[in-house]
This record gives sequence, C-alpha cells and structure tokens, in this order.
Amino acid sequence: MRRLHPGTVAGFFEGLRLIEPGVVSCNRWHPDPVPGGEPAGEVAMFGGVARKP
Repeated sequence: MRRLHPGTVAGFFEGLRLIEPGVVSCNRWHPDPVPGGEPAGEVAMFGGVARKP
C-alpha cells in the first residue's frame, strides 16, 4: 500500500469510465500497531469505481 495523490489514483482509471462520484477520499483507518512499537499514524486513502466504456 502506498500513499498517492488523488490525481495519481485517477490515472489508474485511464481508458475507463469513472462512476460518480469519481476518485474520492476513503474512510480513514488506523493500521495495526507494530508489536512493541509506536502505533502507526493515520493513513489517507483514495479510491474509485470504474467500468469499461
């Protein structure tokens, strides 16, 4: 998993028709902390749904 800019995520849908609302921010989530380590910070994610034209 990588943190990407929404515009970069939109590039993955090139040649497809994005379904409304397009590329949007997903719910924020907290990944599981590493045992014995500091808890990981919040991760912002973006996603979308598309179909073939």
